[in-house]
Amino acid sequence: MRNLLQQCGMTLFVGPESEMASPTLYEAAFDALTNGDTICLLCETKGDLNVFEDRVAFWLRAREQNPGHTSRVHGVIGYRQWHAAEDLAPQILKACQGKGETLDDVKAKSIVVVSDCASEMLPTYPGDHRIGVCADLLDWLPNVTVAVSSHHGSAMQQPPKYSLYRGDRVFKVRNSGAGLYIILFEIKPGTATIKLHGRVADGNILVVDEEEKSNV
Repeated sequence: MRNLLQQCGMTLFVGPESEMASPTLYEAAFDALTNGDTICLLCETKGDLNVFEDRVAFWLRAREQNPGHTSRVHGVIGYRQWHAAEDLAPQILKACQGKGETLDDVKAKSIVVVSDCASEMLPTYPGDHRIGVCADLLDWLPNVTVAVSSHHGSAMQQPPKYSLYRGDRVFKVRNSGAGLYIILFEIKPGTATIKLHGRVADGNILVVDEEEKSNV
């Protein structure tokens, strides 16, 4: 599948709730992990990080990838206590700093910061503080890639204007009919339409592939 993440920028996957924004985010981030990147999850509890680590392990197994990639998965727990990107950025570097590594070593890593707001009950609108903090991280960690998923509530409600969401790359995520078919409508910076197909792999993990052009 093509790289959906804006390198050294912020990519946002947004749509109505239950529209597959989270699985799309995971696929993009985990694919970056297999290419040598480090992942830092912004999460609430240690349990959230444990669940995420298990998800990564199952995904790697389903994709027949090296399970050792999980050594590059980290997290900032209780991230909301840092109300500004200026304060959150050092916590991300600290979380990704390995034994014997200097701060310069960590800054040289290719880090993908992941925030999965789409799995939360409350919606995230364009002015949501969480999205703003994630976008502001790039002012303090310019070499980091940020990936965020969010939802704006029920599909029955009037959606916000997607172009108002902050992000260097913004995708509107929608399910396409029955099954696990997903369509990404690029809102920023272009207007591409990308068709994806989710499938449940061994371990009951959802993986997402881009549809072959011959099948579109």
